[in-house]
Amino acid sequence: MVDHGIFPEGAPICRMDVKVRQVQRGFTPRQQDAIAHTRGNLQLIACAGSGKTEVVAQRVVTLLRPVTAGGAGCAPENIVAFTFTEKAAAELKERIHKRCQEQLGGAVGLADLYVGTIHGYCLELLKTEVPAYLKFEVLNEVQLSLFVDRHSKSSGLTQSTTLNGVPLKRYIDTKTYISALAILREDEVIAPELLSGNSVANNRANYERLLHDKGYLDYSGILAEAVRELRGNEGLRQRLAARIRHVIVDEYQDVNPIQEAVAEELHALGASICVVERHLRAPYAYPALREKLAAAARRVIDAYIRKNERDFSKVEFSEKAIEIALGDGVSVVGRIDLVRRLDTGETTIVDLKSSDRTQSDEVTETQLHIYALGYQELTGRRADYVEIYELDDQRQKRRPVGDEFIDDVKRDVRAAAQALRENKLIPKPTKKSCGNCDYCNLCSAAIRA
Repeated sequence: MVDHGIFPEGAPICRMDVKVRQVQRGFTPRQQDAIAHTRGNLQLIACAGSGKTEVVAQRVVTLLRPVTAGGAGCAPENIVAFTFTEKAAAELKERIHKRCQEQLGGAVGLADLYVGTIHGYCLELLKTEVPAYLKFEVLNEVQLSLFVDRHSKSSGLTQSTTLNGVPLKRYIDTKTYISALAILREDEVIAPELLSGNSVANNRANYERLLHDKGYLDYSGILAEAVRELRGNEGLRQRLAARIRHVIVDEYQDVNPIQEAVAEELHALGASICVVERHLRAPYAYPALREKLAAAARRVIDAYIRKNERDFSKVEFSEKAIEIALGDGVSVVGRIDLVRRLDTGETTIVDLKSSDRTQSDEVTETQLHIYALGYQELTGRRADYVEIYELDDQRQKRRPVGDEFIDDVKRDVRAAAQALRENKLIPKPTKKSCGNCDYCNLCSAAIRA
């Protein structure tokens, strides 16, 4: 976790340590502290499966409970809870409703308690609070690509070039152009001088003007326009300051700068902020370790660029989310890194790893073949290769994707799922793997130093 400046020095930090010893109501002392916290900012750090959703739901009940009963006396409209996905929002919303029913006998006006994504909140804010955006329509990914292709010149697409000076083309480079603009609009530019003369950056204003003139918003625009209104619309600021007292941000480690700006502006209006983060990101909170990891990352990335820069004009990089349904309730969800060669059309699914990674090549290769299956289901096409790229040694291990291996992977995943259901998954601890595992202290089979 990087300190982004929301929290003043001395803000409470509750690290939800999961221990075998349970306390009253099944919560640890740290979890009870978090649930009872009603004033000021709060940071929750916990590993997966430790009960973050339950703690957040219980804390919302505390905020809604009358002051005379030990709560904060909030109305539902005083609370905003941001989740990273709609699925997470549905789970948290259901949990809040259930706990309110159990502990408060229900809560009047729960529909006014916002639980959802930051994008959803910002769109609702623009549509309901700023009349100018009432008739604006949101373009999804497909619609946006068609829109930019239709207005290829005025959107800046065909007026832009690659870093090598090659003009961008309609239909071929549209998604790349849109993705580059999204990065520029959602992330924080720390070295603007490096963008001087960059054609995509120079056409950003044309792209945004075109969308606005036509009455459209893209996903990045929803956030950008909401932040602009939160900073400059005094009437809106006064209404929100009177209404919002608590903001909860789940999966805070995945929030980008423009999303964080939404939370910062609500905090500036007087709302207390509670951020919820996965424990696996906690080491980044320590400056010495953060610098060490950053230096290592720069070293391997520089080496990667030096070795492969001659091929950059011939390849296209992308990342895709996949979800594979294998039947009988078994599914695999993940994100894959793809490299497609423009000269041959070959597609490779790549896993970039460092030499100190504890996962074996055999496990990584199996994982990549699962992703190859996901890519096939997502696109209807088969990837040509799976590749393990060792960053420290700058070595590639590649193998073609075959039917036999994928069939074996399907069988092994189903067998592992069944073993999990029956609690018969055989642990394979080693001193090295357990010593580098964040869950070592929770695992009964772990080998501890």
